[in-house]
Amino acid sequence: MLNPGVPPLPLRDIHVPEASWWPPAPGWWLLLLLAGVLLLWAARRVRRWRRRRHLWRQLSRELQAIRQTHVDGADNGQLASALSQLLRRVVRHCGGNAQLQGAAWRAELTRLQAEPLPAALEPVLGPQAFQPQPALDVAVVLGAAETCLRRLIRHRDV
Repeated sequence: MLNPGVPPLPLRDIHVPEASWWPPAPGWWLLLLLAGVLLLWAARRVRRWRRRRHLWRQLSRELQAIRQTHVDGADNGQLASALSQLLRRVVRHCGGNAQLQGAAWRAELTRLQAEPLPAALEPVLGPQAFQPQPALDVAVVLGAAETCLRRLIRHRDV
């Protein structure tokens, strides 16, 4: 019971401070920083993927045009010349030296695609490409050129 002559004690009830969402704890700052870095990395990868896909679509159309021209009656010399020109344009686009000749040209292609050249491209890259009617297995040479172009695009920051 309360004593009527004793003054009440100045006690307050338990007080819980207001919780604020700002500023966040340091762990949230680190998580936000990590999410931002991850988002930038993903955006860069998507951008590179889209550029490569666009470039491959263009190259695929050009290869198809070369294939169609050869089917319509072009000689093997024209096929070798067209494929060589296409390879040189892609190498120039990838930052390589497209003015090289002979073994240096083949070495540059090997360096840029980071893999050995397909053996079927030798008739297109070697001296036999300059003969009036080089002996070519058209389907194999076109397949090797497609493989080489894919490797060039994949291994370079296009």
